[in-house]
Amino acid sequence: MDEKVATPHRHDRAASGRGRRHLLERLLPGIGRHRGREPTVAIERFNALPETLLESAVVSGFEGVRMWGDVYTQAFEDSLIKKNKAIRKAAEAGINTSSLHKADFLALSGGGDKGAFSAGVLSGWSERGDRPTFEVVTGVSAGALAAPFAFLGKAHDTCLRDIYTEYGAAHLYRSRGLRGFFSDALNDTARLDALIRSYVTEDFLDLIAEEHGKGRRLLVLTTNLDAQRQVIWALSAIAASGNPGRRDLFVKVLRASSALPGVFPPVRIDVRAGGRTYDELHVDGGVTAELVFIPPESQILHIEDMVFPERRERTLWVIENGKLGPEYAAIDLKILPLALRAVQTMVKYQVIDNLLALALITRNNNGKFFFNAIPPSFNPKPHSLFDRGYARELFDVGRQVGLSGKWFASPPSSPTLLPMEAFEEEHGAMEEAPRSFGYRGCMQSAAAAGYQGAVIEQPTAVTPE
Repeated sequence: MDEKVATPHRHDRAASGRGRRHLLERLLPGIGRHRGREPTVAIERFNALPETLLESAVVSGFEGVRMWGDVYTQAFEDSLIKKNKAIRKAAEAGINTSSLHKADFLALSGGGDKGAFSAGVLSGWSERGDRPTFEVVTGVSAGALAAPFAFLGKAHDTCLRDIYTEYGAAHLYRSRGLRGFFSDALNDTARLDALIRSYVTEDFLDLIAEEHGKGRRLLVLTTNLDAQRQVIWALSAIAASGNPGRRDLFVKVLRASSALPGVFPPVRIDVRAGGRTYDELHVDGGVTAELVFIPPESQILHIEDMVFPERRERTLWVIENGKLGPEYAAIDLKILPLALRAVQTMVKYQVIDNLLALALITRNNNGKFFFNAIPPSFNPKPHSLFDRGYARELFDVGRQVGLSGKWFASPPSSPTLLPMEAFEEEHGAMEEAPRSFGYRGCMQSAAAAGYQGAVIEQPTAVTPE
């Protein structure tokens, strides 16, 4: 005979419902009830930029500091002509005179917690003594955070090292716990904002502005999530604007370029259009590209010939903060590991597509193309996200790559790359990083180490044997 199942009384069900709500509020602190309804943290946007105003929107007081990264426009051509004229004027005045004959460009990729590799490569390159002064430096995501220091040269190598090896996850973000699933991101990045600001001081911006005046450019990529389009920001132009809000915008753009959707909050940037103020939503540049240099179909050669008396030798150097080859791993049949593995695989193929595209653009404009990536022989695994021990090992490997002077000239057409020549010498121990916080501290340590920021004019590229 079947047993009867007792049916709760109405007030018992109500009490049970209240209990569930109270439990939810304890698990998700900060979530309240609105007029007796269920707990909510819905985030609404009341001021999003309308699609009809997309092309006319500008950041008030910062006109001309950004452009679309996915299309060649007259505005971009005009900016290139202006840059080249400033380069020529500076060279004829005795500043970086070699730039009349040659130009070196640097592109730094995304890579999350693997950004220490590019920091190591640049440091080793400085030690080698043939690191050029880059006319243009670009960065995406993790590469965007490195780009300002790479732009300012050898004197800032200590700061660059510190950024990637001295700060772990606890210095960069704070988990929102279960609340994160009901908000704009799982983590809060107020700590990252504070860290960036500790380096991006007014003096730091003045140095970047000075180089901008000589024609050099610092560019980073964000993704306009509303428009699903790439945006290239001229950080050097922001620094040179003289606008009192330059520091805030500079920091916002850096934070946006590394704001992985869902993991870190998107960055709202206020714009003016049609006589009103709206906001745009910007996230990780790596959503649309792992590398950026110039928009497709750019006519660099034609523009160069318009300004310079003779055709210059142009070289694009690319540092990829990741491995290009496949990395085998047996994946658990759980939703998060499966999703993460799928994204990692997608990014690996995206990187190769980006490398091939950049190589093609460079060579179509009679330029040279070289790149480096994390060697396949590097096998340590991080114990956690932004593991400082792992970052220091990766920095040291990058340093050895920079010291070797060997670069690849042809990207692979698939995730298969011949292994780099193994380093036979013992990896040198990394110097103990300074403990002082921020830009002033690392620059004091650099001065104590004798770094004077000498300008290196002649790079040496050696392709792998």
